[in-house]
Amino acid sequence: MMKAFAAMLISSFMLGTALPASAQIDVPYFKKMSKSDVCGGFNSYCQPASSIRYDRVRGADFVDLAEWLGTSYPDKDNSVFQRSSCTAPFEATDVIISGENNFSVSVNNAYTGQLHSKLDVDVAKYLAVVLEVLPGGLAAKLKADATDKLALGNNGKADLTYRRYDLKMTALGRLLPACYAKTKGLRRVITGVSVISMSGSWSRSRLIDSFGAFEATADFIGLEPDIKAKYTDRRAKALEGQFKPMSFIIATAWRTSD
Repeated sequence: MMKAFAAMLISSFMLGTALPASAQIDVPYFKKMSKSDVCGGFNSYCQPASSIRYDRVRGADFVDLAEWLGTSYPDKDNSVFQRSSCTAPFEATDVIISGENNFSVSVNNAYTGQLHSKLDVDVAKYLAVVLEVLPGGLAAKLKADATDKLALGNNGKADLTYRRYDLKMTALGRLLPACYAKTKGLRRVITGVSVISMSGSWSRSRLIDSFGAFEATADFIGLEPDIKAKYTDRRAKALEGQFKPMSFIIATAWRTSD
């Protein structure tokens, strides 16, 4: 029985449904792109490799693999947000990055504001640390410049990374049987996710640009030495902060016991 199960796992990794390289991938907040640009033309919808069955996902932020891999949702389309835990916890060594690709894409103008508000969270938090020590007028100027540099604007481009995270075959063999016994073919078990991310370093770089431009102004040069010293100290603290990547899921790979 285990041999048959292993054979099924291997065949699922090997099979895939090919579409033309021009097939369009929906990249949230950004313009659609061909799958060859997003994932190198890997498969139908740049979906994970751990199953030939997959669902496209829209509007799902990604933070932690544990919130997705090994969870299950009803065996019907558009129900991925009704997830619940299914398998036993998995280890980091149970997961493989089965594909990765870097690409650049233009912002979808209709979502510029929403994208900006997501990116602004970390920048606003760390920028506030610096603004506290500046006179009101200068603080307002620095904040406005940082906000302007953060905004990608119409047709602005960003560098993104695509990754496929899949549970390894050994993990599938260990985790799925008990999950299948509980779900009885009525729920889809997530075995892989396709994630698109904008690195946190992008936001950090914009903040560095803003500090550099501010420090070249006559207003900054004319500041009292003690204020400059406080600013320099706060600037260093701000740039030590953790700028989180903005990530979202575009597809899940799933299996059922049927």
